[in-house]
Amino acid sequence: SSRMTEDRIERLNKLNFEWKVKLPEKQWIQRYQELVSYVREFGHARVPRSSPRYSSLAFWLSNQRTNFRRFQSGDSSLQMTEKRIQ
Repeated sequence: SSRMTEDRIERLNKLNFEWKVKLPEKQWIQRYQELVSYVREFGHARVPRSSPRYSSLAFWLSNQRTNFRRFQSGDSSLQMTEKRIQ
């Protein structure tokens, strides 16, 4: 089963498991620059997940959209900031 249980949480905690991993700003900027290049080439930011060449960018974009929606709903635990939205 893939369900997270108290036992599994405890076992991971004993290994000093990092529950909240933040994407360093440098990596975020690299993905952003990749998106800028994509938009210049294709004229939009709807990156298909099915494209092997752009699958990691598509995944990143999906996360950004999810984080944006959560940010708008008041979730302050995110990496999304006003600066990144603008």
